[in-house]
Amino acid sequence: MTSDAIQDASPLLTDLYQLNMIQAYLDHGMTGTAVFEFFMRSLPARRRFLLAAGLEQALEFLETLHFSAGELAWLKSTGRFGP
Repeated sequence: MTSDAIQDASPLLTDLYQLNMIQAYLDHGMTGTAVFEFFMRSLPARRRFLLAAGLEQALEFLETLHFSAGELAWLKSTGRFGP
């Protein structure tokens, strides 16, 4: 994915669970830094290592992540999310 494509990607492409967790954090006044982990439950058969690539692009995406006015309006229209 190119840098331009990263910046054009909608945060609505994430799992609905993640959006619900954001709302739960906000509902409980939790606005501090959040942390997540990346892990594998198990490696595929006959594999002894895992190669993860794209960390720089993933961090760039997260640093520039934002919702457009239209995306926020859609989220509000679902009745699941507060302002």
